[in-house]
Amino acid sequence: SYFVQLAELAESKNADLKEAFLQAGVPDSTYYRVLNGRDLHYRTALKVAGTLTQSHQETSILSEHGSSPDGGTFL
Repeated sequence: SYFVQLAELAESKNADLKEAFLQAGVPDSTYYRVLNGRDLHYRTALKVAGTLTQSHQETSILSEHGSSPDGGTFL
């Protein structure tokens, strides 16, 4: 499912998946609905994946310049 794929992506990026939903502009109620078995729309999954990917790229850029985000994640 899209949610499983997003969870795996978030884990690989050391990111909080709920925060990724919020950063993507998706309400936390949607996160909880999906967590409880509701289907996740493709476009919503793309938004969250984009946030996770962008966040990771920005974290990498910061790390290259000697900065690191607080708490170990950029989200």
